[in-house]
Amino acid sequence: MIISIEISAAEASEQPREKLEEFFSEVLRSSRRGHHIVVIPRALASWTLGHIQLSGHDRAHLERLKEEFTQLGSLRSDPDSRVLKVVSTDQGIQRIGDHAWSISVDSMLAGRFLEKPILLLENATNDGDLYIELFSHEARRRGIRSLAYEVANGGGGTTFQEVYRLAKLQHVVVCICDHDKLSPYSQNSETFRKAASTAKHSDLVGTVVTTPGREVENFLPLDLVLDIVPNFPIDQRKKLEDLITVQGPVQPRDCLWLFFDVKEGICSNKLLKKCKSIDAQRWAEEKYKIDLQVDKIAITGFGETVVAQLLDDGALLAKLYKFTRSQYWLHHFAPWFDAFLPFLQSRLTSRV
Repeated sequence: MIISIEISAAEASEQPREKLEEFFSEVLRSSRRGHHIVVIPRALASWTLGHIQLSGHDRAHLERLKEEFTQLGSLRSDPDSRVLKVVSTDQGIQRIGDHAWSISVDSMLAGRFLEKPILLLENATNDGDLYIELFSHEARRRGIRSLAYEVANGGGGTTFQEVYRLAKLQHVVVCICDHDKLSPYSQNSETFRKAASTAKHSDLVGTVVTTPGREVENFLPLDLVLDIVPNFPIDQRKKLEDLITVQGPVQPRDCLWLFFDVKEGICSNKLLKKCKSIDAQRWAEEKYKIDLQVDKIAITGFGETVVAQLLDDGALLAKLYKFTRSQYWLHHFAPWFDAFLPFLQSRLTSRV
């Protein structure tokens, strides 16, 4: 995330020296450790170097940030950036735009915004390693040199409680929830709805998003999943392959595979239960080529260990990396990462 120090030299001169020493030490430590990208205007950097007592490491790093301002200053107004602005006025955290927040020096020192952002997942044990792989790939695609975050477990239905706790501790948070839908017209999961509502009412600096597919397994193409589970029944395989093929080109978030329950599979009763609206039922009937009121369909799932097996096999991972260069990936998945990767963007760790 961009931490922008929006204090003039004149405003800084009115602040207690002891507070500024603590503030700049913390900000520069965060920058050196690569937690965020810190932007300090040259005039303020020069004033600080002349008036605030800093360690040798901090002074050297501040000199570097001063020189980097020419390159980094424009990030503050870049629409793709996510920015936390530190201002001289006495205030708590305030949202000042779609992708920007402001905060006072005192509030910044009281919170944990200068620590690494938190990546909050419903099930970090099962999903975290795959997300780490995907994030690294998408960062490289965008020319992002470094990401910084710590993975935390939301615990499924208690994820909203973790969102609230982390927001009150004043962490930067990216929360990813499975949407669990069986059609694009179904309702998002209760986990996501609660987490998003909590974030909205608790001054969260960060974002809460749903996966582009039903769960993390839906990032994997069917042919790769079939390689992971080679003993999948042949008749079931053919049925699923035929349904995906016959739908032809699809718009983002409209592909049958994105809403297929990879772990447990689907059946008519499940579709009727989860696709409650007319639009959802029509979508399911069109994709599965059935009349939900008359016909029966059952396609088994691939089990709970698909992701774990993928991560344990280098050859399978290589196939995933190849898939991430496909038009399907670029069409259905790549844009999704733009919603939150800027919160995790950081500078390279400085060596001292």
